Amino acid sequence: MIHIGGGSTLNNVGRDQINHITHSITAQVVHIHDTTTGTSEGEDYNEFQTIRRGDMYVVKKVVSNEVEDLVWNKTQGGSKRTFLRGERTIHTVEVQGKAAVRFTAVSYGGQDAHKLWKKDFTACSRLQDHTAAQLFGINRSSIPSLIFYNELIPVSHFIPEMMFWGYLSLTFCEVLRRWQWNDNPTLGLSVLELWLDVSTGNLITPGHDQPDLNVSLPLFQDYQNYKFGRPLTASTPTTMDMLKKETALKFFQSHKDRFDYAVVSHAEMLREYVRECPCDKSHPEFTKCVLRLLRPHDLLNRSIYRRIHHGLRFDTVYSRLGMEIARHPSYPDANTMRASRGLVDGKQMEVEGRILTRFTFQPDDSGNGVEVKFASWNNGVFAAQTWLAQASRVFNALPAPVRLEDYFTLSMPAITLESISQKKLPPPPKTLYLFVYPLPYPLTDRGLEIWRNGRTHFWSFDEAGKIEFPEYDWFAECFGVYALAPNIHERVERAHSWSSYVYDALHDWQIARGFNPKTTDFARSLGYPDLEILQGKQEKDKRKKNSFWETTFGSSTAC
Repeated sequence: MIHIGGGSTLNNVGRDQINHITHSITAQVVHIHDTTTGTSEGEDYNEFQTIRRGDMYVVKKVVSNEVEDLVWNKTQGGSKRTFLRGERTIHTVEVQGKAAVRFTAVSYGGQDAHKLWKKDFTACSRLQDHTAAQLFGINRSSIPSLIFYNELIPVSHFIPEMMFWGYLSLTFCEVLRRWQWNDNPTLGLSVLELWLDVSTGNLITPGHDQPDLNVSLPLFQDYQNYKFGRPLTASTPTTMDMLKKETALKFFQSHKDRFDYAVVSHAEMLREYVRECPCDKSHPEFTKCVLRLLRPHDLLNRSIYRRIHHGLRFDTVYSRLGMEIARHPSYPDANTMRASRGLVDGKQMEVEGRILTRFTFQPDDSGNGVEVKFASWNNGVFAAQTWLAQASRVFNALPAPVRLEDYFTLSMPAITLESISQKKLPPPPKTLYLFVYPLPYPLTDRGLEIWRNGRTHFWSFDEAGKIEFPEYDWFAECFGVYALAPNIHERVERAHSWSSYVYDALHDWQIARGFNPKTTDFARSLGYPDLEILQGKQEKDKRKKNSFWETTFGSSTAC
């Protein structure tokens, strides 16, 4: 798989980019299966032009990176795993005798250069489609190369310069293209895996074997159902034009509320996060973010991860210094629960002065235990979108200028209550109910830990929950009602922040749509609740003192 990773960027999408090259390690899995063809390997080579290195004039270097491909080879006893290691480099070149056009050369170096070249040639030589990179020629020298028609640029290496509108526009163009070709608009390669043909402006599949798993494009996942059911009110500009902020903004804005949610959803996906990982920032697990392009902001470093256990709330937006900036009026449906296995009819009701959720026990066909899921997982996304849709209003209310990157929210963990035993549960002699206690308020890591170690639920044959029985008594054992355990599944990324360009884009979008960013009108139009802006005076007073975090941990420094 020809995959160029890392944080390389191109300053523009024209013919004279200034490149910033970053070397990185990319790992991939490639399955090699036995195939039988009607032509020999040599005959396949003869199908393409042989281009000597001296016939290629390098116009510019696009990107270079080290690679490590995991290859599975079939053997009589099963499969054998091997690693191919080397370096792939992409150049824009001109070929002797064909000076009027440009080509893209992918060259290979390192210990397994020829094996990597052969693997990619096998995949590329079979591709002959206008939506894919098309192979023109080959070079089988000590520095082997594959030469493709036209000047091609990996999207991932120019998109950082236009991450918001450029990435959103390319995603829209790709979904539109798939819809027009009757493909599934929500599945396929991520836009970041595609290449841009500079001469035509088309997005194409890179010249490599396709990955086993498709990638969803959630921003526009509802288009196939109803969005494209009514015509677009303006003709779609070319892909190259859509890469320009002014063009993209004008096009999306002309459709009024049609793209409001897509813009906010896109902003939420561009989050940067703090995760529990090695301190070494060169470690791939540290630098990897949602889009695998951005680095966590320097000020939001690993020390924040340690601070989460000191009472920070999941419903609050914080500054880097730990000051409370804004808060949800009530954490959105944090105690909404749904039965995912063995239970039905979730209903909130009062039991001895407390609001509990009652489920009716109903084993499914498998009968393998029961499970209750709290709605915290999706609520984390909803809470982040609520914040982003009205962040401009909050920033405007703060008493002093702010660095937008310094503000963050916490990521809610996934919370479940499930059977310890997975034995098949026989039906009880009469209706059996499970009563579940609510999560604590306010929601914090510490509060969740207390909740997990305390009383979380009980079983009862009484629909009002007035009479309960222990889980481990003889009666419970007879009818297969085994103990349930609360589980808190922490996310790898614990705190989310957003770069200033995300906030700027949302501010520009609200103005383009006719909303006042100093109000909650835009957020309300999307159904988001108003955030409570916490006292500006409190923020101002705390700036005069050492913060709690600096007092406790010292000033924040990079790991």
